[in-house]
Amino acid sequence: MKSIVKKSLALLLAGLILAGFAGCISPGADKPGIEPEITSVPSEAPTEASSGAPSEDYPLPENPDAVGDCVKDAEVLLHIPYGDEKEGVGLTGPDAERDWYNGPESFTVADGKIYLLDTIKRRVIVSDGETTDYIDISEPLAYWTQIAVIGDKLYLGDSSEEIPVLAVFDMTGNKLEDIELPDRMMENGISKLFTSNGHLAIYDNELVFYKMEDDGFSEVYDIGVDPVAEPKFTVTFGDNEIGLDTGDNTRPGVQMIRDDRIYLEVLGYDPDADTESIREVSYRVYDFSGKLLGATAVDRRELFTLSGSKMYVSPEGELYVMCCMKDGVYVTKPHLRAE
Repeated sequence: MKSIVKKSLALLLAGLILAGFAGCISPGADKPGIEPEITSVPSEAPTEASSGAPSEDYPLPENPDAVGDCVKDAEVLLHIPYGDEKEGVGLTGPDAERDWYNGPESFTVADGKIYLLDTIKRRVIVSDGETTDYIDISEPLAYWTQIAVIGDKLYLGDSSEEIPVLAVFDMTGNKLEDIELPDRMMENGISKLFTSNGHLAIYDNELVFYKMEDDGFSEVYDIGVDPVAEPKFTVTFGDNEIGLDTGDNTRPGVQMIRDDRIYLEVLGYDPDADTESIREVSYRVYDFSGKLLGATAVDRRELFTLSGSKMYVSPEGELYVMCCMKDGVYVTKPHLRAE
């Protein structure tokens, strides 16, 4: 029953985002540029030190409406406009069958560099804040929506079900190998690729956590969420039961657990709208007592692509966000606010 609950949550949130987005972009839109008791963390859970503590030590923006915004109240690490030229990030749509655009769906940060998966142009854009490089991938990227970087290797995976492998490339884009996925992971699809204690780690769409070592993948733990997509809910993993409340007119989705923190993506709805309409997407960090440590948000109406915005959490617990806005793609390190 738990696996059905978790998978229903993932599918429900994906459907809600799609439904909310469909009302934001029309086919004629301009195309720019082209206190439950806490026991213990499972022994195999990621336990990196969380040096990226949410903080309000940053000066507030002059515009009060910008406080807590993923882009306007953040350190902007990368901005790339859409376009067909080399410097532009890929964008497609709309067409007769859809009224939204498709753009990047995943990114990661490793060794001081941003790696943006530019699926449409079949490449990875790499930026250190001063220079930008492009890694052309030797195979089509039609099904790859997730990226991780470990050392000098790129790992690409897909969130769809029944994709049997991870693809591994070197830093010139040459294919090194395919890694066969466990049956359960393949059936569920990959939610997130990331690193944990120097190893490749994965959450599937049922919030099962895997790690990969020399002898292959092993299941570490799974996360339970009950009830699904409700503001007040309980997160369970290992011996832990953690109560959370994301507030009225919200639908939360657990993204991952790092050390002693829970990271959520939360859809916020307009209570005054005649139909259910997503107003904002927020990324939040809670501790194991259920306390909000920090949050950032983006106005859903300002997002331009189907994927909209995505988060990445570093091994140190620092949160980064990619926002596909109308004037291009931003990767930021938000100034997390406690409200």
